[in-house]
Amino acid sequence: MTNVWSGGVAFSYFSAISRGSDFGLITLSADNSTVTVKQDFTNLANEFKGVSFVNSPSQGSVSASSFGACPSTSPNLEASSNLPPTPNTGACSCIEQSLSCQFKATGDFNAVLGTLTGTVCGLLPQVGGNCNDIATNGTTGVYGSVSSCDPTVRLSYAFSQYYELNGRVAASCDFAGNATVNSAASASTAAAVVSSCLPSPSAVFTASAPPGASSVATAGSSSTTASSSGTAKTGAAVPVGPTGGALAGLATVISCVLTGMIWTVL
Repeated sequence: MTNVWSGGVAFSYFSAISRGSDFGLITLSADNSTVTVKQDFTNLANEFKGVSFVNSPSQGSVSASSFGACPSTSPNLEASSNLPPTPNTGACSCIEQSLSCQFKATGDFNAVLGTLTGTVCGLLPQVGGNCNDIATNGTTGVYGSVSSCDPTVRLSYAFSQYYELNGRVAASCDFAGNATVNSAASASTAAAVVSSCLPSPSAVFTASAPPGASSVATAGSSSTTASSSGTAKTGAAVPVGPTGGALAGLATVISCVLTGMIWTVL
C-alpha cells in the first residue's frame, strides 16, 4: 500500500477489546468523569511532536497538481470506490428514539458493544433475521441502511429486530440488563422505523457540528461494526444472552473499516 498511502493508524481512543487485548488510548473512570491516558497515548503524542513539516515552496508558488486515478481494487488494496453514506445525526436520533428495544447503557459500555452486537447477530438468523442493515463492507462498497449511525443505535436496531421476531416477548429484550423495552415506541417494525426516519439511506447529507462545538476536525471512524454519529451515552452491563444465559452464536458483522478514532502519523 505504500504506493497509495503511508503513515500509521492508532485506534481506538476509547477502550476497545479485541482478542483479549485492549487497544484503547485512554481509560475512563466508572462514572465517565475522569480520563487516564495510557502509554500508547504518550507514544502517539511523541510521534506527533516529532513531525517535521515542509513549508517551502509556498502554496501560492506551486502550479496546480494533477492527480492520477485511484488504483483498482486488488488483493493489495481491497477498497471500493463506493464510499459509505454521510452520517445523518438527526435521522439516527430519530431511529434510536423510535426503536422498540433499546440498548441500555450502564457502566463502561464501549468495552462490550462488540460482544453484544456479535451475540444478537448470532441469534437473529435463528428467528429469520440478520444484521445486514447495520453491516458495512468496504471491499464491495455495500453499506447497510443503519450502518452510518452510532454503534449504540446499530445495536438497538439489532435488539429491536430480535425482540420483534420473537413476538415482542419482554424476555427477548433483556440481554442480561443490557436492553430495555421502549414503552413509547409504536407498533412499527425496526425496518419501518428506518424508512420513516431515513427515507433516502443513500442520500448525501452535509454534516455540521452540534451547537457550541469546536470547529476542529476529529478523526474518522468505522470497523467490524461500523461508523459513528448520534449522542454520547454512558456504560453497559455484563454481556450475555437475551435472557441471561450463556453467550450463544457469536457472529462477526462483516466490515472492512476500522472502529473508533483514527489518527494518521505522517
